[in-house]
Amino acid sequence: MYRLPLVAILDRVEATLEERRVELDGLDAALGDGDHGTNLARAIARLRREHGELAVMPLDEALREIARLLREEMGGDGGRIYAALLAGMAEAAPADGELDLPVAVRMLEAGIAAARQEGGLEIGRKTLLDVLQPVADALRRHQGEEDPEAVGAFLVAAAGHALHHTRDVPAGWGAAAALGETSIGHIDPGACSAALVVGAIIDAIVEQERR
Repeated sequence: MYRLPLVAILDRVEATLEERRVELDGLDAALGDGDHGTNLARAIARLRREHGELAVMPLDEALREIARLLREEMGGDGGRIYAALLAGMAEAAPADGELDLPVAVRMLEAGIAAARQEGGLEIGRKTLLDVLQPVADALRRHQGEEDPEAVGAFLVAAAGHALHHTRDVPAGWGAAAALGETSIGHIDPGACSAALVVGAIIDAIVEQERR
């Protein structure tokens, strides 16, 4: 059992998204408004400024507050879906804040279910769900693994493979759906940001476990 290093995670996520902001905007420009990276980076920067308050909250309350801030700061479909994901994870978060891998599986699957309900997302429609569901599946398969670095490697591999597969399918959700077959050949920006966030979270957790 361990406690999620929330502040360290926010720091790592903020740095990662700021570093890749232009790339994410470029991916979004091919399918949408071209501001996915900028919106996410702005929202995470606000979270980082307020992380002192988040650090002292119970995990479920912190996740709900992060969901609220993302919805407000990002706006649009991206903010709505990320907010639903985190709010769903909050519902499955343990009251004492203590985590293990089976609990993490339940939290992620609850978040995915909430995102699906909020936005009508389905696998294979070129959204962040195309990354998060394979990550959840990999986490479930390896929830008995004791080495956090090994688990992290499996999850990163699952996210990377799933992310590149979004290039091969047409968009089937949101404004990008109107592009139809012309969206093939483009990586989904939401799937890319989700993969980056997964990697940043794993890095923060592995670093904590090494101490």
